[in-house]
Amino acid sequence: MNRKEGKTEMIKSITHSFSAQRKIGTFFYHALMIVVSFLMLYPVLWLVASSFKPNGDIFSTATSLFPENFTLEHYINGWKGFGGYTFTTFFSNSLLVALLSAVGMMASSALVAFGLARIKFKVDIWISTGYNNQAVFFRGRTFAAVLELVDRPA
Repeated sequence: MNRKEGKTEMIKSITHSFSAQRKIGTFFYHALMIVVSFLMLYPVLWLVASSFKPNGDIFSTATSLFPENFTLEHYINGWKGFGGYTFTTFFSNSLLVALLSAVGMMASSALVAFGLARIKFKVDIWISTGYNNQAVFFRGRTFAAVLELVDRPA
């Protein structure tokens, strides 16, 4: 074996060693991320699972995700609403506000974009980026104020 072949073999063995270490590191990284993800999602899973349990079973079987006695009682009562208003009323009001907000934002953004497109600034990127961040917040607060939703006690 000449000197050049010896270097080539040594480089291959080192590269293989780094590749193997990288695969092992990647495996442990993904295993850790799966465990952390489950720990982060467990409260949400417990919340959803507990919504199908009767009231008495929610905390007595807190460690179990699967309900022993499956019930839709909470969803039925939730849909009926309270104070004479059903969930449909709450949902339709929220949908109306969201749609009107989106249409209002698009309309005002289009008007402002048209106006800003006609003006020549020395720092176009800074103006447009800085303006959009502040304007979206301002228009949202203004729209909420028109609907009397700002700083209103529940």
